[in-house]
Amino acid sequence: MSPQTEHDFENRLRALYRRTADEVDTVAAARLRETRRRALEAAEKPRLFRWLMPMGAVAAGLLAVVVIWPSATRHPGPSRAGTSVSTADTSLPPDPEGADPAMYQDLDFYAWLADQPSATRNVHRGG
Repeated sequence: MSPQTEHDFENRLRALYRRTADEVDTVAAARLRETRRRALEAAEKPRLFRWLMPMGAVAAGLLAVVVIWPSATRHPGPSRAGTSVSTADTSLPPDPEGADPAMYQDLDFYAWLADQPSATRNVHRGG
């Protein structure tokens, strides 16, 4: 619509509004005012709901971060489990967090192996 056509349209609407506003009886005017008041009140309520959804999503995201972050820092990935132990740490048992989880499946075998006599003492050297 061109600006002139839009201006003419607005003028016709204003004239129609003024003419019909004078013809409305008091009961209909009261009902229109009440309907307008309810519509304005209803238009204000969704503002809370408009913010409720994004704020709920942010709260859920923060909760997920708080729950997951500590467990992620306590349980390192498999890349650290396969690293070699330095010579200074050989006298200590491995850290449960840094050890290979498969080692804990055969604890009975390792206990039995520790009770066995050393294999180097039983080796017979020819001579």
